[in-house]
Amino acid sequence: MTTTIRRWSLLFAVILVAALAAQTAAVADDQRYRDEVFASVAITADIAYGQAVDEHGEMETLRLDLYEPAGDTEAARPAFVWIHGGGFSSGDKAGLFEAMLAGRFARRGYVVASINYRLREGEYYGFGVGDPRLPQVIADAQHDAQTAVRWLRANAATYRIDAGRIAVGGFSAGAITALYVNYNSADPGQSGNPGYPSNTSACVDVAGGMDVALMEAGEPPVLVVHGTADTTVPYEGALEIVARAQEAGVTAEFHPVEGAGHLVWSADAEQIIGWMSDFLYRYVAPQPAVDDDAGTSEAGAPDDGGPNRWLIAAAGIAAVAILAAGVLFARRRRRSY
Repeated sequence: MTTTIRRWSLLFAVILVAALAAQTAAVADDQRYRDEVFASVAITADIAYGQAVDEHGEMETLRLDLYEPAGDTEAARPAFVWIHGGGFSSGDKAGLFEAMLAGRFARRGYVVASINYRLREGEYYGFGVGDPRLPQVIADAQHDAQTAVRWLRANAATYRIDAGRIAVGGFSAGAITALYVNYNSADPGQSGNPGYPSNTSACVDVAGGMDVALMEAGEPPVLVVHGTADTTVPYEGALEIVARAQEAGVTAEFHPVEGAGHLVWSADAEQIIGWMSDFLYRYVAPQPAVDDDAGTSEAGAPDDGGPNRWLIAAAGIAAVAILAAGVLFARRRRRSY
C-alpha cells in the first residue's frame, strides 16, 4: 500500500510539473508587438497636433489621443496612427471602439495615436457613385492624418517613437484616409508640422477604398480586410486594390470576409484584430530581443511572466503540496500497520 501511494503521489507531481513547464513555455513564447504583454496603458488625451481651415473657412485645431504601454522601458517604439470611420461626417477619436482598439495595440507595445480630423457634419457621401465632393473631403482628411504622422516624428524623442516605423490604419472613411496617406505621401498638405516626412511603413485598410492609380512599385505593404457583401464602400474596390498591388509588386495581404457587409467588425472583430496584429508584427515591428541582465524580455516588455504568472506559481505550489501530502500520508499508513 505504501509503495502504491508513493507512486500515485509521484505521478501527480510529475503531471503538475509537466503542466507547469508547458505553461511556462507558452508564456515565454509571448512576444511584444504580437501579443498583449503589457497589463495597462497610459493615455494622454486631446493633444493638439495641427491646425487647418474647415469647410466654413474657420481655423480648426486638430487633436489626438496618445496611448502608450504603461511601464515600458524601450527607447524607441513603433507607432500606429488609427483613423476612425463615420463617412467623413461623424465619429470621434475617443469612441468606445477606437479607445478599445488603441488600448489593445498599446498593450502590445506600440505607441498609438487615435486622431480626429476635419469632418463635414450632416453630410452624406456616396463612395461608389463618383460623388464629386469626395476628392476634397478625402484630401482634407489625408492631409490631417499626414500631419499626425509628422507630429509623431517631430515629437519622437519626447515620446520615444521610432520615426522609421510608423503605420497608419482605419475603418471605412478612416481606411480610405489611411490608404491615401500610405500611397500619396507626395501631397502632404498644410495642416502643420512642416519639415518632417509624411511617409508611412504600412497600412491597415478595413473596409476602405482608393484610386488605385496612386499605388506604385516599391511602396509600403497593405492589409486589406473587406466584407464581400459591402455595398457602402463596395467590395469591388478591395479587389481593385489587391489586383493593382500584384501588378505593381506591392505586398498586399487580403482577407475577404464572406457574407459580411460594411460593418465587417460584427462578423468577427477578434479575428480582424488578430490579422492586424500579425500584419504589423511582420512589417512594422522590430525584431524581438532579450536582455537578461536588465530583467526585461521581448524588446522592453516587463519580464513578469505575463497575465498567467499566478497560475504558474499556483501550479508549482500545488505540485509540491501534493508530493508532500503523499509522503506524509505514506508515513502515517506505515505507522498504522
